[in-house]
Parts: sequence; C-alpha cells; structure tokens
Amino acid sequence: MKRHEEALEILFILRRRLLDRLAEVVVAKRETLLNGHNHSDNPISSHNDLTEMIRNLSEIDHAIAGLADAVEDSVAPAPPKPDTHKNTVTTPAPVDLGATANGNHLFAQYLKLLSSNRPEEASRELSRVLHVPLDRVNTASRYVGRSLRADPTVADRVADLGYQITDLEESEAMRQLMRVFGFQAVEARMAVQALQSGVAGSVR
Repeated sequence: MKRHEEALEILFILRRRLLDRLAEVVVAKRETLLNGHNHSDNPISSHNDLTEMIRNLSEIDHAIAGLADAVEDSVAPAPPKPDTHKNTVTTPAPVDLGATANGNHLFAQYLKLLSSNRPEEASRELSRVLHVPLDRVNTASRYVGRSLRADPTVADRVADLGYQITDLEESEAMRQLMRVFGFQAVEARMAVQALQSGVAGSVR
C-alpha cells in the first residue's frame, strides 16, 4: 500500500473516532447547549472542548482532501498489456447508502451517482446544484467518494447538509461546505451566494 493511501485510511479512522467523541460530548451537554445563555449566536462557542474538537475535525478533513488529491495525482494510466486475453478492469464496488441517497435533499442525486461509481456524472450534478465550475468540484467528488468507501456514514453528513444548507447563515453554510466537500473558501462562497440568489439548487 502506498504511503499516502495508508495515511488516508488512518485519517478516516481518526475522524470516525473524533466524530463519535463529539457526539458523546454534545449529548452530555444537551441541556446547556439547548437552554444555556451565551453572548454569541453560536452556543458551542462557550464550550472549549467542543470548539476544539470541531476545529480538529476541520483540520483532519482538510488533510484528507489534500492526501486524496496527492493519491489521485500519483495514479498514472497503466500501459496496455500486449496479450490477446481480455483485461479485467477492477472498479470499486458500489456503496449501499440505503435511504440516505433516496431522500428529498439537495444532494440526493449526487450521492446516488457517487455511490454507483459514476464520479464524472456526480461532479456534473454537484456543479449544477451549487453553480460551482466543474473543474472545481472534481476534487470534491474524489474527496467525498474516498470518504464514502472508507466510511458510508459520511453520506449522512452530505444529506444533512443537503437538508439544512438553505436555512444556514452564510458563514456557517460556508464552513459546512468546506467540511463536507473539502472546498476552499472561494468555492464555498460561490456556492452559498448562488444558493442565496436562488440560482443554485434549481430543479431540472
């Protein structure tokens, strides 16, 4: 296994553990999060442990995005084999997302295509939905695709954002797009502005 691929697997495991710990702490602080008083619009800001975990999660996601790009760039097409036998092309098995990809959310069709190993079509769908240029969403699709194969529950994060994004404040929507898709700030801002203007997310 190549070093970058092994590093990706380790980071996926770390992210899963951090998400489990985050869920545990959020549930434990349920009352103060839902009913506590704070001086900002973000109830999490007064809990340093939650803030730190979320920051660490964001850093892990960006590291995964960077490594996914490095792995993709290092893969060169293999030369054809000089034989008369039919070559077997191995493709990743489809990822069963169950009801997650069948929901009525913004990224449902995107998840269906991605889970069926149709990344080019998925990228075109994401570009259509968010009005972000195709060349800028290709990296996002590679990132989410690798994440799904390592951890199918990543689909829940994509679906949750698909349900919520139009109701989020601009800054929070940008943060979520960067976390879920590995977008840079410029792509996230383009998507949010298109969504707010009503251009993006239109039904075919």
